[in-house]
Amino acid sequence: MAYIHSKYETCIDFVADLTTATDQFIEFSPGLIPHYIRGAAIVITTDTDGDPGEVQVNFRPIAGSNTGKTTMATIPIPAGVVAGKVLFVDTTDSPLLNQVIKPGESCIMEVTTAMGGGSKAGAGRFQLYLEPTWEVPGDNNPNMIKV
Repeated sequence: MAYIHSKYETCIDFVADLTTATDQFIEFSPGLIPHYIRGAAIVITTDTDGDPGEVQVNFRPIAGSNTGKTTMATIPIPAGVVAGKVLFVDTTDSPLLNQVIKPGESCIMEVTTAMGGGSKAGAGRFQLYLEPTWEVPGDNNPNMIKV
């Protein structure tokens, strides 16, 4: 028997340079339907080398603004991870991930500690594991304006 669920994985087409903390982020903001963030991952695309780095998964109550930003999870990036491996966290590791992101709010993944030393190599594709919440219609939200 197949089980039907509404969870899905999204990849915002961006490969982050893990050796710099400047402008290395993705932002997910639902447009119509609120979503739970169930997990976050980095698919390593270039072997990591150098001092460990870190990626944070953050909640923004106002999409595009750092005002009120809070950390939901942290993904440490060790040296020596080869391309094709996946670093991930989910709600068992980081209970704060189990949060609803409503239209007008956002979730960002950003390099907060760049990998340093060594040959300073490392890159990865950021992924989010999402679940729409159908219990709350998207248009029943003070951030939504029907035009």
